[in-house]
Amino acid sequence: MTRTTNILIKVMGCAVLAATLLVGAMLSLDKSAITGRVALLIKDTTGLDVSFHGPVSLRWFPRVGIELRSVKVASPAGGDVPPLVSFDRADVSLRLLPLMTGRVETGKLTFEGLELNLVRDASGKLNLPKLKIKDVKVEGRTVVVTTEDDTTFRIDYEIAGLDITGASVAYQDQRSGFKAGISGLSLHAGAVKRGQPFDVSLALDYSASSPELAGHLQLEGKAMAVPEAMRYSFDKISLKIGAKGAALPVESLESVSGGSLAFDGNAGTMRGDGLNTSLKGFGQTPLSLGLNFLLDQNADTLEVKNLTVASNGMTLTGWTRVAGLTASPSTEAEFSLPRTNPRAVLAALGVNLPETAGQGTFGALQGEFSLKAKGGAASLRSKGLEFDSTKLSLAADYSPAAGQSRPRLAVALKANALNLDNYQPKAGKEPAKGKKEPAASDPSALPLDIEADLELGSLVASKLHMGSITAKAALREGVFTADHLQVALYEGLVKAVLRADLRKGQNAPLAVTATVDGVQLEPLLRDATGNARVAGRATASASLTATGLDPAKALATLGGKAAFFVRDGALLGLEVSPGALESGTGRAKPQARTSFERVSASAAISGGVANTSDLLVVMSPHRITGQGWVNLVSQTLDMHLLASFLKLPSIPIHLTGKADDPSVSLDKGSLTKGMVDSVINAPKEVLKSPGNVGKGALDAVGGFLGKQQNR
Repeated sequence: MTRTTNILIKVMGCAVLAATLLVGAMLSLDKSAITGRVALLIKDTTGLDVSFHGPVSLRWFPRVGIELRSVKVASPAGGDVPPLVSFDRADVSLRLLPLMTGRVETGKLTFEGLELNLVRDASGKLNLPKLKIKDVKVEGRTVVVTTEDDTTFRIDYEIAGLDITGASVAYQDQRSGFKAGISGLSLHAGAVKRGQPFDVSLALDYSASSPELAGHLQLEGKAMAVPEAMRYSFDKISLKIGAKGAALPVESLESVSGGSLAFDGNAGTMRGDGLNTSLKGFGQTPLSLGLNFLLDQNADTLEVKNLTVASNGMTLTGWTRVAGLTASPSTEAEFSLPRTNPRAVLAALGVNLPETAGQGTFGALQGEFSLKAKGGAASLRSKGLEFDSTKLSLAADYSPAAGQSRPRLAVALKANALNLDNYQPKAGKEPAKGKKEPAASDPSALPLDIEADLELGSLVASKLHMGSITAKAALREGVFTADHLQVALYEGLVKAVLRADLRKGQNAPLAVTATVDGVQLEPLLRDATGNARVAGRATASASLTATGLDPAKALATLGGKAAFFVRDGALLGLEVSPGALESGTGRAKPQARTSFERVSASAAISGGVANTSDLLVVMSPHRITGQGWVNLVSQTLDMHLLASFLKLPSIPIHLTGKADDPSVSLDKGSLTKGMVDSVINAPKEVLKSPGNVGKGALDAVGGFLGKQQNR
């Protein structure tokens, strides 16, 4: 027989022994002898000390009965601790004649003010006694109890009813500091006969600490008990539970449950069939839960079948199995979510998602999931996962700490196509005012390391259309790294490596190394800005450092080197020819296209300011050179360009002011020398109108930049 079965039957055996001895004592009408013999019997059987502090009342009709008041059972731990058990009043009655045949028939058992104090000490020992019973077995309708001194008792029973009011239970774990309690417990049961159902009702208030939780429980239904076989069942139960506290994700929860429960002590099983729960608290629509389960103590397993979770258009089904339940648990589970509308489900639960730029966002979710867990490790896999129009594959693995290693969470996510722009707020829709953004958590404080592996077939973000994306990222002991970041971008490829030491908080040092190879600029600029002024294939490289997680502060500390090279391209909207520059029509031709062989520059960056001295534009036989700086923080620039056009004088140009709206003028500091050198080599027809040439060059450059010119 199982250990639980033994304990329960042993307790019943002690009660019958006490009842039999009690009757013998009552016949002597010696009340002190009654309490003395009961105390001696309990001490001999359980090792517990019992004290009687109130009066003892006897009665003979219609049954032999006894009423006890103010009784306390000392805790086996001893010392200055609360009693293990105490009660204000107990009333027990017996029929004498059935005792002759070993059958116990009682009247209604009544207990008032029952208190039970359970304590688990620092060593993990619980303050419950070890009963002095050697063996318990069932022979037909009789329970046979054998004590350690080989005394044998044969027991049969019938209980007229049970009435417990004002009971409480307190539990304290001195190791963890956890406390829990039950108060206001009332239990009422009808006549308990072997194999026959009886009415039962239970009500209590409960509370717990760490995390904080409190509420009320009420149970009603039909019960059946066969104690000699340790079988108990509850049929068509009605269970109501209310809960409040910091442990809950919402302010309060209320559940109403029904179904059937069955306990078989000999088989060591507990079964629930047709269990269903309606849970209120998540919005206006209740969440319903249904399942069947089997807890097998001998096999040490728990199986949950036909699990269904449903709420307003969402239905999640699945099963789970736990083996090695009390030893080394291992869990397997599978769940299936048919196509559902997350936006509608969340709205029913009181969460309204914002309107987005794309149509039908958060409108569809489906997939299957499998879960495995053992020894603290766990893994999650998805199958057929779809979110809106995106097909996904998710794999997650958690490994507990081992040796010097921290816990580790590895996540792999694959998606065929994702458009993040669809999930931006709808145009004209501003975020609700008055709501504070939650404080950002400190990633370096996470008690585990995280690794992520990302693969995307395509991505749209900030109007940019990207092809395949792969990335491997990790957060280890507060240091973030992203290696093998690779993005297919407009027929080219971008590669990058990032590192951030988040242990420094807002002053985290950052480092980025990146390369760009063969990216087509015209479609990229058209998508990003709506207006492309440059075409060609771009190659670039950068090695940068900065300090700080705030973008503005980090930009002010930006340093390093960068370079770019654009080949086989064109300046769009600009015509470079003697006639166009002289007439000033170069900027007035939006369809104009001036091809170039290369545009290149390198820059040294310090304190957020990029300095270059080798800007070069080659448009054979023309060329433009330049030098100057761009302040990335204030978005200002100061650039000196020298435009050298065949058969035209060289034109020095000065760009200054806002980077996105610069002022364009002749560079007067370089004008004299540049014009003299150019005039020496200029043809005679150009010398007739040098002012027109300068004006035409400024107009062309200004028109290309979208600016009016200072002449």
